[in-house]
Amino acid sequence: MTLCNMVIEAGGKNGIVPADSTTYKYLEDKTSVPYEPVYSDDTARFLTEYRFDISKLEPLVAKPHSPDNRALARECKDVKIDRVYIGSCTGGKTEDFMAAAKVFLASGKKVKVPTFLVPATQKVWMDVYSLPVPGSGGKTCSQIFEEAGCDTPASPTCGACMGGPRDTYARLNEPQILG
Repeated sequence: MTLCNMVIEAGGKNGIVPADSTTYKYLEDKTSVPYEPVYSDDTARFLTEYRFDISKLEPLVAKPHSPDNRALARECKDVKIDRVYIGSCTGGKTEDFMAAAKVFLASGKKVKVPTFLVPATQKVWMDVYSLPVPGSGGKTCSQIFEEAGCDTPASPTCGACMGGPRDTYARLNEPQILG
């Protein structure tokens, strides 16, 4: 799902990843409505088809003020971090917040920069507030984030990319109210 959504950010018009057993497993507890997967037929023709060995891809870092402004993570070792944004509408999964909460829990330290948390969906937002983090003594992600000094987890939003709510810091200019 993330790959298909983000292909547009990379300049594509459409991104298709055929459904597989991982997709079907994901859907098991998401719907009881019958569905039929759609696949390309054997005679389908495409202008271009790309296949990637993801084991050879390197992590990327998004930089302000546009999705096409990015760099390899290894090229950003000297960048001073002045705010942190965990999550997104395409990649802010429960697992992401659990992993972040475990890091904060293990460090036992307070954040030193504003740290914003934006779940991808309402279900993920509910998980952040309700699921206990393994090894935390029953604390939820939201409790761990609060203890670490993070901002309160926001409602799901496309904020950072769409110039939305206060968690948006990628703006070039503050909005003007015309009277």
